[in-house]
Amino acid sequence: MGSMELPELIITNEFTDYPEEFYRTDPHEPFRTCTFCGKNFDSKQRYLVEKAFRQYPGHKAKDVVFEYAICLECYQEYQTKLSDESSRRLEEYFSSKTDFVGRRKRLLEKKPWNVKDWLSECFVSGEKKEDMKEYQILGDFYGDKLIFGYWPVLISGDTIGEMAALLSNQTLDDFRDFFDTIYDPPDGLKKLLQDDKVPLFL
Repeated sequence: MGSMELPELIITNEFTDYPEEFYRTDPHEPFRTCTFCGKNFDSKQRYLVEKAFRQYPGHKAKDVVFEYAICLECYQEYQTKLSDESSRRLEEYFSSKTDFVGRRKRLLEKKPWNVKDWLSECFVSGEKKEDMKEYQILGDFYGDKLIFGYWPVLISGDTIGEMAALLSNQTLDDFRDFFDTIYDPPDGLKKLLQDDKVPLFL
């Protein structure tokens, strides 16, 4: 998604307090530092938060598969790891399947703004969150505020699989290293995590 050319946004009041959906698992609180470089997030720091979940049909319980916060400097560094081939394929994919501008307009017209509306379905396929086995969410933050820009978004595990299939072997190898730094899965999730995972800030 980061590889797409989208109209620049001017944010005035399109934000909300840090929502619980993006809290860390332990301790249960907002992210305060970059997972990768350790930089503290002050009131004027912009950063991204991503979380991935595994749901179980017929049960309310769900597992957090991974989570992290990333500052813009680290984000830009990882963006350079996206090969030209992968970038081109992803741009074509999202251009043909999504409408970031129209989606944002529709959601902002629905007041009061509620992050649950932005995270109720896969923004690519339209599949409802409650019908998914896996999903990932991504939010764009400024200090302790979530920005209602082109994000936040939710994306289904099936769509993540489609994205992974578009990536070059070089990019997949780079992002396997990326995920090795952010989580140590419990035994029950090791099989799940053998599959290719993709960070949503691509």
